[in-house]
Amino acid sequence: MISHIPLPEILLTAAALALSQMIFLGAQRLSLRSDRFKYAVLYARLLSGFTFCLIPLANLSFSFSRFAAHFIQFTNINLTLLSALFFSFSALYVTYRFAGRPENFKNYPQLRISHWTSGLLFCNSLSWIFYLAGYEIILRGFLLFPSMESLPLAYAILLNLILYSVAHLPKGPKETLGSIPFGLLLCILTAVTGNIWNAFDCGPCRHADFE
Repeated sequence: MISHIPLPEILLTAAALALSQMIFLGAQRLSLRSDRFKYAVLYARLLSGFTFCLIPLANLSFSFSRFAAHFIQFTNINLTLLSALFFSFSALYVTYRFAGRPENFKNYPQLRISHWTSGLLFCNSLSWIFYLAGYEIILRGFLLFPSMESLPLAYAILLNLILYSVAHLPKGPKETLGSIPFGLLLCILTAVTGNIWNAFDCGPCRHADFE
């Protein structure tokens, strides 16, 4: 039985995703305009990740204890670790197998640098980790967990998938459609394990920059 629709979480998540898209669009335009802004995408990831983390903490109905329970504490440790290992290797293989396709170069790598140093690789990876941590916190933790508490599981997952797939629309129809089964997997893992660690672990494998 449906008790209530988590409207504040829906609106705040949608607003955060829209703001992130605007940040990335501005960063991409700046990076194309001048070499002075060639690292703008790195800062865009950090700013977006910070925004994703700040909104759950700023929402008064979402206490810090609840934040810690969903995002810091491990639940179902064995299942979480085993599934994380399995899906990490699977995601890495799929990414490695299909990353070289020409159609992928439209969106990746986001950072268009001709010469990659070890320091730049480290900063690029760190910015992805921070961005995706915030991404999973707001989309799977902040939105999915409250939705599961007030809606049937199928509806909660469907709501999450709608926002998740819409967020991928700027990257084209293939990635938008591909986000649906991947997002479904992440929602199921989150629901079964009771934490977002599997979703966060799989995310970097799918979104990493490749040369």
